[in-house]
Amino acid sequence: ASDAGLISELDYLLCRNVQVFSASDDDVRYSAYSDASGGSATVVGQLGLRCIHCARSPLATATLASVFPGSISAVGSSLRMMVHHFARCGMCPSNVREGIQRVYEERSEGDERVMEEFCTNVMSKRLGLTNLIPS
Repeated sequence: ASDAGLISELDYLLCRNVQVFSASDDDVRYSAYSDASGGSATVVGQLGLRCIHCARSPLATATLASVFPGSISAVGSSLRMMVHHFARCGMCPSNVREGIQRVYEERSEGDERVMEEFCTNVMSKRLGLTNLIPS
């Protein structure tokens, strides 16, 4: 069954251009996320989201190519942070970049709440996830 009609068009487009992955040692080492002590707030095995167009390219220069939500409820906002990445990603096809930007500018206020509920439903109930950060 398709979930396309259950989330906003923006979140759907973002999901189509993002890969879900588990953070590796290198991801943790090079993560821009830091904790209060200045160390990495990302841990090996943590769920991450990355741009399918550039995340593995040594030529990638746009920020936010990978994000690491700290909880299931933060997945939607982490995904939406990537709108700014796609606006600057030189490897993202122009029609994808323009489509995301157009839909971002037309989004409605309730979209974020819907995505949080969707993520909680899919990740918790369908996939059985309770935490995105391994203990």
